[in-house]
Amino acid sequence: MTDRPPRYRLAMRVLAAAVVALAFAGTASAAPLRHLTKADRAEINKTVDMIVNYGAKRVDVIRSYDWVTPEMRAGMTRKQWKTGDIPIYPFPAKGTTFHHWRLSWISDGTVGAELLLMPTLKNKFDVGPIIFNLYFTRPGKRWLLDGFIPAATLAPVNAKKTKVRSVRDFSPQPAMLGAAPPHGRINPNYLWFPFIALGGAFLLLAGVALVRSRRGRRFMPRGRQGLPPLPPKVSGGRGA
Repeated sequence: MTDRPPRYRLAMRVLAAAVVALAFAGTASAAPLRHLTKADRAEINKTVDMIVNYGAKRVDVIRSYDWVTPEMRAGMTRKQWKTGDIPIYPFPAKGTTFHHWRLSWISDGTVGAELLLMPTLKNKFDVGPIIFNLYFTRPGKRWLLDGFIPAATLAPVNAKKTKVRSVRDFSPQPAMLGAAPPHGRINPNYLWFPFIALGGAFLLLAGVALVRSRRGRRFMPRGRQGLPPLPPKVSGGRGA
């Protein structure tokens, strides 16, 4: 068998090196995200500014279309997005930069953050501050919004009562073992009480009837007693 030409051996070495390089690059890209770099934070800052200024404020809404994930758009076209009926909570936020978000967690390439938005002076008497939960993913070269959900709402400036409402206040409460039922509702355990009371009364009446029946039998003669036989007829006569 003749040896391979030098060009063939060189081409095979280059191909092998390329395969190794691609495998290493794939392993590096699959590494889990553990922290945000300075560049990551700068990209997320830009995403937040675009989402709040154009999505939440409902001003030139179409400019926020390219800053959300395809999953969040849920198949909406640009024309549909432009109508403003979008999955971004509307809020008249004060300011133009919103880099004060706080990192909450990082998991499987998704970043969770909290952002407090203040209303504009024009709306401060009607709308209170809101804390939002924001979710970001990076399917490509930049971070995109994957969720914009209000987590807690604060009372407006002129509110008579200050109360913080969270998502838990607007969602169904899970049934907890041993927890007291909420006011205005009947505990399901009490629904059996009328049936138990009715059954107890029935058993009581049956017992009383049985006792009376036994007492009556004690004083009742066991059978009819016949009259005593008549005395034998005494025959009399002169010749007796």
